[in-house]
Amino acid sequence: MDEFRAKVEAFAATVTRDMRARMAAEYGVGSVNCGDQTCLAHVHYGAKYARVDVGTSGKYMIPMFGPDAGKILGVKGYGVPHWGYIYGTLGTISDYSWGSYRAVRRTAQTA
Repeated sequence: MDEFRAKVEAFAATVTRDMRARMAAEYGVGSVNCGDQTCLAHVHYGAKYARVDVGTSGKYMIPMFGPDAGKILGVKGYGVPHWGYIYGTLGTISDYSWGSYRAVRRTAQTA
């Protein structure tokens, strides 16, 4: 379980980094204070899922057990996973850009 938590924490750090990069690119460096809750991803661990929230909003959920463990899911409502939005796994976080409203799969040009 410690390995799983380390991967989830690394994922949250990647989400924060990508959010800050997008905000700086869109609004200019220093014009938006992303040190506050706006861009900060943080993790909450529940009984079945790890939740990665950005600011005060639920953003991604990751099943902790079973055959779907490690899949990165979108959120339907706070605390409710959306199985229609699957963004790879904790092992494929570099395949996506996490700075937008939803994760976007990187292509050869954007990698």
